[in-house]
Amino acid sequence: MTQLDRAQILAYRYQVNGLGARLPEGEFVAATRPGLQDSTPRSGVLSLHARVEGVGPESWQDRRLVQVWGPRGAIYLVPKEDLALFTLGLLPRDPERVKDLETKAKKVLQGLDGRPQRPSSITSSLPDIDSQRELLWVATTGWILPIWDASTTAIYPAEPIEADPEESRLALARRFLHHLGPATANGLQWWTDASRDDTTATLRELAPELATVSFGHEEALMLADDVEAAVGAPAPHGMTLLPPEDVYISRLCGPLLVPEPALHRRLYPRAPLPGALLVDGEVVGTWRRRGRRMSMVPWPHSKLGDLIEQVAEAARRLPLPGEPDNTIVDWYAD
Repeated sequence: MTQLDRAQILAYRYQVNGLGARLPEGEFVAATRPGLQDSTPRSGVLSLHARVEGVGPESWQDRRLVQVWGPRGAIYLVPKEDLALFTLGLLPRDPERVKDLETKAKKVLQGLDGRPQRPSSITSSLPDIDSQRELLWVATTGWILPIWDASTTAIYPAEPIEADPEESRLALARRFLHHLGPATANGLQWWTDASRDDTTATLRELAPELATVSFGHEEALMLADDVEAAVGAPAPHGMTLLPPEDVYISRLCGPLLVPEPALHRRLYPRAPLPGALLVDGEVVGTWRRRGRRMSMVPWPHSKLGDLIEQVAEAARRLPLPGEPDNTIVDWYAD
């Protein structure tokens, strides 16, 4: 069994999640492979900016990308070509439940009548879809999609998806293990919001492709093909501003990324979540924003020094509405 340490795992995640070096302008598909959470206003665009050159405020509308209600019902920005993974890949295996969801999806399509509508309009008019959560499950059929413009959410009819749900489930689990591994069965279950039986079935099907690795006194799963990359991953280098809910600072990564309880609570409060200031792959502070005004809170003993000017310049370059020269960065004592 391969032994990994904290530095190796963080370095691996930093690289496979596209933070080692920005991709050339327009390489949006490669950057969104892990699914970039877009629940907080502009977070998907800011995550894209951390990975690709030349990102603008409207880059989320690129025709090669699409928004979905992805894992755990959050809005995600994903490649359109991977739509089956982030819809059918979340579909339950229970045939009776699938039949029920497809019946409800047909009713939603009838209610939409070919035009986008607010989720509340649908749930209020269809008694058997009486909550937003049930509507999210209906979306796993791939028959409807959301669109979120950082202000309002609407749903609209999707083009038919020609894909096998079982292959989509396995492909989504591979995507999870590649970008968030090493991980446990509990982690996969939490991320997909699947039942324990479905999670067990998925991992059983993937068993020939998996390897068990150890770190500290714990064991976890990785794709066997990724173990060598984790062992030899180059150390992270540079300063990065990541928005709330970016894949690298996912709650699943939090216990390893920020092991100190007091600091962990700062990055993962109940709500709303802040963004993270990274230096060489380590979180050294948190930030929040309103418009183009940012509030930065460095962590204890963080020696930022000359980085303060770099942070200000990085904030100015963020693809947000408004003039970059109007960006203000306020620093607050810990």
